Amino acid sequence: EGCSGLTKIHIPDSVTSIGEQAFSGCKGLTEIHIPDSVTSIGEEAFSYCWKLTRISIPKGLDISNAGLGNDVEIIER
Repeated sequence: EGCSGLTKIHIPDSVTSIGEQAFSGCKGLTEIHIPDSVTSIGEEAFSYCWKLTRISIPKGLDISNAGLGNDVEIIER
């Protein structure tokens, strides 16, 4: 949370969930890849990530409460 130097995230396949506000306030974050192993994302996990433009997620993963901005491109695979 609040990491200013983080720009891209590639979550490893060993991760199954992302907690509430895990990356909240990471203002430099632009891209995230979430693997198929992730089955849940906590509330506001990506809130206040102002530069976030793209997130790649497994098809069917609910990200409605993740705090994503309106301009984020969501790529379901």
